[in-house]
Amino acid sequence: GYLPIRGGSAAKRKIIVNMSSEDKWMIIYHELIHVRLGELYGISHCYTTMEGAAVFFTKARFPLNRQHEYIIDPGFNEVLRLDRLNRSVGLSPTQMLENVGEAPLDRSDIHAYSYRFGGFLAEYIMIRFGKETLLRFYEITCRDNLYNSQTGQTLIKGGKVQGGIRERDIIAQALRSVGLNPDQV
Repeated sequence: GYLPIRGGSAAKRKIIVNMSSEDKWMIIYHELIHVRLGELYGISHCYTTMEGAAVFFTKARFPLNRQHEYIIDPGFNEVLRLDRLNRSVGLSPTQMLENVGEAPLDRSDIHAYSYRFGGFLAEYIMIRFGKETLLRFYEITCRDNLYNSQTGQTLIKGGKVQGGIRERDIIAQALRSVGLNPDQV
């Protein structure tokens, strides 16, 4: 699995942490979020949702640590600003980059974007619709079978994401399944 330089990994109920990291307790907490969500709901088939939940809950626990920051301007709450304007988070890569910014990430680092946008999306859902909706949204991305309610297309079958299915498709269907319109989130 992916293991950031400062980071850790939670796989098969084992947590691996770089104990020389100054952020080791935050990293352990982040990985424990993965373990606990996995115990409750299973493993998300959407990397963005999985990392986003862990980033969001870790940021809530360690609010002064900038390692889990995903807003362009630290100290400025972009999620609340969008909420006040009744604007959407945006699921397209262009909208995502407008909201969370590119720097200092390398465009090829899908993991970094998943953490950043996933955390931003989790916070947006939590602030706007509540914890129950966020956890239901997460659980839907863990299902062994998921279908697009608009087209009937199979997204996940037997625990496997089907060929040609993007994370955006899974996120959009999970939003629809909790009663949210992906075009308005």
